[in-house]
Amino acid sequence: MNFSNEQLSDIIRNCRNKSRLTQKELYKGYFGYAMSIVSRYAINYDDAVEVVNDSFLKIFKGLDQFNAENNHLNAAFAAWLKRIFITTSIDYVRKNEKRLEKTIELSDKEFTMLDSDENGEDIMSYKEIIECIKLLSPACRTVFNLFVIEGYTHEQISQELKISVSSSKTNLFKARQKLQDMLKKNQV
Repeated sequence: MNFSNEQLSDIIRNCRNKSRLTQKELYKGYFGYAMSIVSRYAINYDDAVEVVNDSFLKIFKGLDQFNAENNHLNAAFAAWLKRIFITTSIDYVRKNEKRLEKTIELSDKEFTMLDSDENGEDIMSYKEIIECIKLLSPACRTVFNLFVIEGYTHEQISQELKISVSSSKTNLFKARQKLQDMLKKNQV
């Protein structure tokens, strides 16, 4: 993903002209970036690669829709790709899970998390934390990723996943509780 703006501009132009060699170069250049996003949603490596491949098919088909000025090309392109990776990941969750788990309505005061003196992140590696996230139910994992990592609001999540705002909040609450429990167990 270390392309200069000029290189990226050439790559995009050649990909639009269906150059397989350039498409492969773009794929290899952004594969790691794609996996860092997609692996938070997919259950295993093979599924993550499948989602990345589906994402790149969408990217190559929709490349004509991408527009950015050359001086901000890298940032704009990375943001455009990220949106496609996230959307394709959400499609994966929808397709592979019969439906997001049903949740009970909780009042807003129940969403307040208890403070802990211990910090599990200091003890666990990034990989271990991601593995804990993968152990969450599909509904909790997806909402957690969208809210905490991607910065979506509960309203955006409800629209994207076609669930109520309160279900989004409930799934986030459950995800945080389960992760907190996992972190506490890991500290012992």
